[in-house]
Amino acid sequence: MGRHRFGRQSIGQSIGRLISGLILGCTILITLASLAQGQPAQQSQYSINSQVPFNQPDYYPIQQTVSSNLYYPTKEWLGRLILPTIAEYQQDTSTSDWCWIELYQTPATDQDLLGKRVKLTWQQIPELQNYVKKVTVDVQFTAAAQRSQQAGNVLPERLNGRSRVGPLQSLAGARPKDDLIVGLDSVKIVPGATPPVLQINRDPLQVTGRYVGLLEILKSTGEADPFVPVCPAGSPCPGSFFLARHYNPQSGQFDGPQGTIYIPQQPPSPRGVFPSTSSYIENSPEGRAGWYLYGAQNQNGVFTVEAIKPRQPFRLQPQTVILGRRQGLDYIKNQNWQDTETRKGTAQSVLVDPVAETIEAAIAQWKVGDYALVVHLFGGIGGEKAEPAPFGTVTGHFAYGIAQVIQDPFTNELKFNTLYEQVYAHNPNGIVAGSHTWSDFMGNLQRGWLGTRPVSDLLVKFEALTQNYDFDGLIFSPMEELLKELQVMTARYRTGDGKGVALVTPATSCVQDSNQALYITIEQIKQKFYSTPAIQQWLETHPDDPQTLRFQELVALGQDLRNKLAPGGWYAQTGRKMLSL
Repeated sequence: MGRHRFGRQSIGQSIGRLISGLILGCTILITLASLAQGQPAQQSQYSINSQVPFNQPDYYPIQQTVSSNLYYPTKEWLGRLILPTIAEYQQDTSTSDWCWIELYQTPATDQDLLGKRVKLTWQQIPELQNYVKKVTVDVQFTAAAQRSQQAGNVLPERLNGRSRVGPLQSLAGARPKDDLIVGLDSVKIVPGATPPVLQINRDPLQVTGRYVGLLEILKSTGEADPFVPVCPAGSPCPGSFFLARHYNPQSGQFDGPQGTIYIPQQPPSPRGVFPSTSSYIENSPEGRAGWYLYGAQNQNGVFTVEAIKPRQPFRLQPQTVILGRRQGLDYIKNQNWQDTETRKGTAQSVLVDPVAETIEAAIAQWKVGDYALVVHLFGGIGGEKAEPAPFGTVTGHFAYGIAQVIQDPFTNELKFNTLYEQVYAHNPNGIVAGSHTWSDFMGNLQRGWLGTRPVSDLLVKFEALTQNYDFDGLIFSPMEELLKELQVMTARYRTGDGKGVALVTPATSCVQDSNQALYITIEQIKQKFYSTPAIQQWLETHPDDPQTLRFQELVALGQDLRNKLAPGGWYAQTGRKMLSL
């Protein structure tokens, strides 16, 4: 896992290389799906994981007694989405899209809602209602959807045959069970509504764990896992209960209170691959700076870990700094993915700055509140139980996200908070297309990729895209526009545009559709700028203003993307042809 920040001079080139390097890998996924046709029904990894108690919502009581000095809520508003019955939905015609949410976290002013099942719907904003209307579909599974489900993929089977399925319903019904945990932002409570109604203005954020703590894992207690007695370490397993010690903000060390935590061993896949393991985690070199542990107390009052996140890679203290444009391009192109097998079990953070002359100046460019575009990549699973590699190629994945520099509530030091917008096809693990925290997509012990795949996140501080534009009070946010387009794309993926399944094909793939969303965002911003006389006049009268130069860079990025995405772009340049079925 690497983190790389790259300057704006070469953003088009770096994104272009990432696109061209991954389109072939994403395309091959459809070939693998077609090979599964005609085979006996396979059990999904999600189904296997759902059978153990610690992966079920009721394993964690709603009333928790964790110390507020040691653990913080993962979100102010947090809960479990519940799909309404068809009868419930037909009875309520007051809104076009809604679902239930069982609340696990609420603000101090709304503690009376804790543990209650309330209605979740959208704020009455015209642009927001247009989004809901755009992605609302009738769902009817096609033969392709049925074959995909037969092959072991998790499809929204409870939505099959439903009409008027909007983005909230497609989230709540994405899995066979009501077990999708989300955080909410910009919540409004409808006064006097019975039952209570919460309104939001953006898609819920998929999260793992009700609480997070910063701890050092000291040693295993040797107590065996009561539910999954097998583990990658062989038999007997070293145990899933650990003695851990909390971070102490007064001393800046891990000399706070200590106690026992439970890191469950997840069951293996049918191929014998474990999605994660806590075996010998106390010896991991990435644990020297501590771990963010996400979870909640179980029925016995023991803090049970549902996701982990190493602290070191997210600190604004890069382990390596590379200065210079040529050196930076060389690292991204040639060194970033070198020797991944020998780097197994490690993480690194690399700061690349093409302009700064000193390390101190490069680090000083990042301040609290700064945003970066996240370019997320992962590779294939190797080793003795490697993924199938037809034609010698292992599939990969591409996604965009947003990172912000924040102040760590535990340590007060600066760190990156990373969120993903995952344009993700239906899969055996129950990963749902949409907005994810890093800990939910990467660190989740059931379906995160932290323990099984090589991953690289590039945090690109490209101010033409990451900063707002202010034309004498007319404000535009490219990042907000990008989020909106990606949410449209992910909502469409969740229902397969009503067909029940999102398959990766030569026309639809993680990289193609993520970059289509970015391209559409830039084109819409250009259209707004060019069609607004006040902005046109501002640009003409301020030709050398930094804001004007940023806009020109944004236009250039749009053209670079067009060259890569449109026919006659990458495929024409390389002479390659897309796979056909």
